[in-house]
Amino acid sequence: MHEFHELDWAAASSVERNEPTRQLYDLMRDLCGTDSDKLRELVIEITGETVSDHPEWYKNFSRGNYAWKKAHKIHEWLAKNHFQAAQNKYPELFQVPRTSDWDAFLERYLQEGSIEIVKQASDSKPSLGVVTLADETQSEAPYVRLGQKFYFKIDAPLDGFVVAFQEDEGAWHSIPLGDDQRRLRVPAIAGSSVLPRNGKLEPKYLVEHKGAVPKRFVFVYSASGDLIPSIEGITKKQDVLKAVATETTIQFVV
Repeated sequence: MHEFHELDWAAASSVERNEPTRQLYDLMRDLCGTDSDKLRELVIEITGETVSDHPEWYKNFSRGNYAWKKAHKIHEWLAKNHFQAAQNKYPELFQVPRTSDWDAFLERYLQEGSIEIVKQASDSKPSLGVVTLADETQSEAPYVRLGQKFYFKIDAPLDGFVVAFQEDEGAWHSIPLGDDQRRLRVPAIAGSSVLPRNGKLEPKYLVEHKGAVPKRFVFVYSASGDLIPSIEGITKKQDVLKAVATETTIQFVV
């Protein structure tokens, strides 16, 4: 059985490849922004090939004039790792999702775990009466209103480190777990604790302002210091990390 491909990159002419290649470039820019060095590093990582050191090396890529083998690898990488965002923008080029390395990681390492969503009823103090337990037996996701502050009460499976990710429109993003937006990894303490938290182990609140839809949150734990807040880094080092992952879903409402 042949794998489905929206475009036969090898057989397509340079004219037929031009617009799809432009679309790939646009999606890669969505990921990397205006940082051309970050774009270069990502292209090298995806294709396994060198890229010119010229400051405007990306010009041919942006114009749709790019080697088909590189374009094909970038297409498949986007389809595996950023399918929903890519399909939303270019549905003809992204018709069928591929199984991503992250999906395979979660299938292998995801375990059931107790995760509570603690919601703040007002800006003055948290209300213990509105805690919702999220577990595998729930038929519906716990809800949080847009703009309402919340944090997680988790049951960590081990001592070590923990990072967390939120899914939003098919894309996964690291979320802060410490004193500020830059603290994306914090020590994991086996047993009950809160996330995010400050240096005194007190909860710090998260808030979602847009997207009244269900959103997944995944926590990844490892005793290894190699654990980093990067999905690509985690999937590459999964055999070393010996990680444990837990997840919950929050239904955000207006």
